[in-house]
Amino acid sequence: MNYDTMDDQAVHVAFGRSNLTDEYNRHMAVAMVSCIKNCSLPIVIHLFYDDVCSSENIQILDENITYLSDLITDLGAKIIFHPIYCPDFISQVPNIDIITSGTLMRVLFLDSVNDLNKIIFLDCDMIVNTDISVLWNLDLNDSVVGAVQEVFKPEITSRLMKKRYANAGIDIYNYFNAGLMVIDLELLRNSGISLISETQIFFENKKNNLPAMDQEIYNYLFQKSFTRLPEKYNLLVNLNRNFESDDCIIHYAGGDKPWDKHAVSKYDMLYWKYLSYTKWGKDDGLLYNLSFAQNVSKNCQLNLLSDPSALVSTLGLKKQLQYMYKLSLIFWIRLFIKDCHRLVMRLKKMKLK
Repeated sequence: MNYDTMDDQAVHVAFGRSNLTDEYNRHMAVAMVSCIKNCSLPIVIHLFYDDVCSSENIQILDENITYLSDLITDLGAKIIFHPIYCPDFISQVPNIDIITSGTLMRVLFLDSVNDLNKIIFLDCDMIVNTDISVLWNLDLNDSVVGAVQEVFKPEITSRLMKKRYANAGIDIYNYFNAGLMVIDLELLRNSGISLISETQIFFENKKNNLPAMDQEIYNYLFQKSFTRLPEKYNLLVNLNRNFESDDCIIHYAGGDKPWDKHAVSKYDMLYWKYLSYTKWGKDDGLLYNLSFAQNVSKNCQLNLLSDPSALVSTLGLKKQLQYMYKLSLIFWIRLFIKDCHRLVMRLKKMKLK
C-alpha cells in the first residue's frame, strides 16, 4: 500500500479487532481519540480486523466503518482499514474465545503494511494521555520491539509457572507486556522470521501451558531483541494506582475496567473524558453513569471541569441542570450511608460495653 506525502512524518498507530460489529468498538474508539488529541504530529490509524468474523453482519460493519472514518477524519487524522483473513490454526489457539483473534492481529498484520518501517501497536483498553510522537521518535537501539517490562502477579512467579515459562524458552525476568509495542518493521523483515509460521509452531508445541498466549509468541521470538521502555508508556493501573503523573499511556488490563464498575481513580475518569468526543459520549445513560458522576463529585484528583468544553458541548442547559441534580443527589445519599455506618458502629460498641 502506498501512503501519500502527508504521511511521511506521520505516526503510525495500530489496533486489532476480532469483530468490528460488537460493542467493544466503543472502547477502541476512545483509545483512538485519546491518541489523536494528544499527538503533536499527524497520525495514521491502522485498524486490522478479522474479515470473516466481522462480515457476519455486513450492515453493522459498514455503519461502524463509516462512523470511525468520519470520527478520525473530523479529528484531523487518517484511518486505514485492513481486513485480515485468519489462518485455520488460529481457531485452535488455547482460550481463543477469551483472548480473541483481535489480539493476534499483531502476528498477522505484516503483509498489509509493506511500505512501513515502524508501527506502534496498542490494545483497545488503553488511554493515550501523552504525546505518542515522543514514543515514536525514541531510539530502539537496533531492537525489533520496544515495550514495557511486565509486572507479574505472585501466582505467575510460582515455581510451577517459572518452570512452564522456562520449558517454553521464555525468561519471566526479561518479559514484556505486549499491550503496547513499538515494532521496527524493517528489522523484523530482515530477521527472516515468519510471524505466522512461528506462531503456529509455538501454539502447537506450547499450547495450554501458559496464561497469556497472545503475548507469549512475541516474548518467545524477541525477548533478546527488545528495548525496555519507561513504565509510563504502558501503565497497568490495576496494579499501580499511585503513579506520580497523568502524562502516560494507561492500560486497564488485569482487573476492572472503568466502563463496568464504579470508577475509583483519576485514570478511570480519563476514559469518560475521551468518550465524550464520540457518539457514545452523547448517550445519557453513559454520561450519567454512576462511576462517572461519583468521581466528578469526589474530584478524584482530576478536575474534569478544567476542560469543560467537551462536556458542555455534549449537554444542553436542561441536561446540565439534570446532571448537577444527580450529582447532588448522589452526594447526599453517600453522606447518609456514611452516617448510618457510623451509627451502627457506635451501637455495636455500646453493646460490647
